[in-house]
Amino acid sequence: MVMYSTANGYPVAEMPFRVRRSNGLTYTSEAVYQHINDPTHPWVAVSDPPDYDAATHSLSWSGVDWLVTENPPIVVVEPPVVIEAPVEVTEEPVEAEEPVEAESAEDPDATAPAEVFGVDANKAWDEVYKANMSKEVGIKEGRPNPLGLPDLVKPEGWTGPEHKGNHGNITDSFQ
Repeated sequence: MVMYSTANGYPVAEMPFRVRRSNGLTYTSEAVYQHINDPTHPWVAVSDPPDYDAATHSLSWSGVDWLVTENPPIVVVEPPVVIEAPVEVTEEPVEAEEPVEAESAEDPDATAPAEVFGVDANKAWDEVYKANMSKEVGIKEGRPNPLGLPDLVKPEGWTGPEHKGNHGNITDSFQ
């Protein structure tokens, strides 16, 4: 099949009905094809596209000739594997002190979950702070301390933070 190109454009199977030549005159209908070799004719016949395997290659036009290029390899992205940790279900009752203590001791900025359960996060944090500040400088046995920095240890008679009356509805959540 003969194809045609003008101004180095991508080849097409048919030329337009009217073609304006470089000298300003036009060809119409059959004359468009009859005078293809006229030097003033803006369209040129191009060679047939080469055979190629579309599964592995692609065809393009350089403006003067056909180009067959190899397709880039297809990269298959596997979805991430989700490993779910087993959920441990226990029948033991949950003490309301434990979640309040854990929530407030970890990070004062991460108390939003406690507040969802109706716990006064500021009050819980103050209790943990007060208990920690009553510790004394010393050496905690069993804790590695390669730099020899001072540590805080629980003195004789030390008591942990008391969250009585600040449990919100935590106990209701575990029923």
